[in-house]
Amino acid sequence: MSTAVADAADEEQVAAAFEPLDRVDHVVVFAGEQPVSTLPDAELGQFRRAMEARVWAGLLVCRYATPKMPSSGSVTFCSGMSAHRPRKNRSIGASATAALESFGRAMAVELAPIRVNTICPGPILTPMLERTFTGDRGKAVSAITSRVPLGRLGAPDDIADAAVFLMGNGYTTGITLHVDGGMTLL
Repeated sequence: MSTAVADAADEEQVAAAFEPLDRVDHVVVFAGEQPVSTLPDAELGQFRRAMEARVWAGLLVCRYATPKMPSSGSVTFCSGMSAHRPRKNRSIGASATAALESFGRAMAVELAPIRVNTICPGPILTPMLERTFTGDRGKAVSAITSRVPLGRLGAPDDIADAAVFLMGNGYTTGITLHVDGGMTLL
């Protein structure tokens, strides 16, 4: 197994990451930016960075990884709940995540038989989510879990399990797999 670190929105870095590899079986891309801004205060640069971190990164990975993939290969992207449940002052991130899901479906058609899918995580207990908690942590967690039918925050392993499933299932392509404890149902 080989790993590389690259800014997924930087074409030279992505090209350099895949260049030495003879074969790439699967790629999972978890890159993104979720700016917070009111419409009057939104800057084009924020929108550009959010799109680059999601859609441009996906395009670059597809461009440089898939030519080295066997027909059984796969690409998995990560979108976000805002694509389906936008929140106030998060329109920039909502647009980028929705665009990535559409791009994933388009790539599933264009790159077939290589499979392309997207994971849409719900609230997952990660340092990123922890940074959003202000004040009483328990109260913040309860406020979120009260809106999740399964009654709990997700764990990173829940997302990892979904990624492994999508890599291994040879008959799943073009989907957005919601790993959200049922949150999009409500």
